[in-house]
Amino acid sequence: MRDAGELTPGPAGDPRPWWREHARRGDVTVYHVDLAPATDPPPALEWLDESERERRDRYLGDLPRRQFTLCRAALRVLLVRRLGCPNRALGFGEGRRGKPFALVGGRPSRISFNVSHSGNHGMIAVAAGGRLGIDIEARRARKTLDQLIATLMTETERGQLGLMAEDRRLGRFYDLWTAKEALVKANGLGHAIDVARLDLADSVGRTGEARSFRDRTLSDGRWEIANLGSPAFAAALARELPPES
Repeated sequence: MRDAGELTPGPAGDPRPWWREHARRGDVTVYHVDLAPATDPPPALEWLDESERERRDRYLGDLPRRQFTLCRAALRVLLVRRLGCPNRALGFGEGRRGKPFALVGGRPSRISFNVSHSGNHGMIAVAAGGRLGIDIEARRARKTLDQLIATLMTETERGQLGLMAEDRRLGRFYDLWTAKEALVKANGLGHAIDVARLDLADSVGRTGEARSFRDRTLSDGRWEIANLGSPAFAAALARELPPES
């Protein structure tokens, strides 16, 4: 397992990072992780601890193993830089419904993070604290699009999608879907939240736009939903906003 001093790629011979900063929203920084087959940094697996390697080996197939390894190694680099701790001191725990959190020397850290990946793309969001969630989906045609819309969208969202041309409808579906998933992940409630009841018809803007959202289905808090997508993927960041003064 590599230690902290070896995690920062240098200019002389070390592999270049396979992640880059994608966006910033307040104190949240979002990174895009390149999971394309050509991305093959040899040290990535060395940065994982024993439990992470065992978890990696439980995935069926090379692609999910690769996605996990590259995302997890990138996450470790970003967290040890932010926390200023050795890689060997960084660990992970899970909340009651499985949402992960960082441990330093076995003690919970205040830092917040969330990870998502789809196809050749990964996303990592990191902040000093507070609840946040990130979700990414590679844009591709869906034979079951009508069924997915009927299952995952509210009546208002279905009406909005029904007025769109086929190409725009698919893109808008992905934007809404990733926003719903990001909100669910931010809350850490998993399947306890019925995404078909989260009406985001007016809360998800165009790419690069962020809008506020409030719904008692989640809590009485305020949220910001940022559309961080691109032509290749849909992506959304959900972060909890401070209480109104």
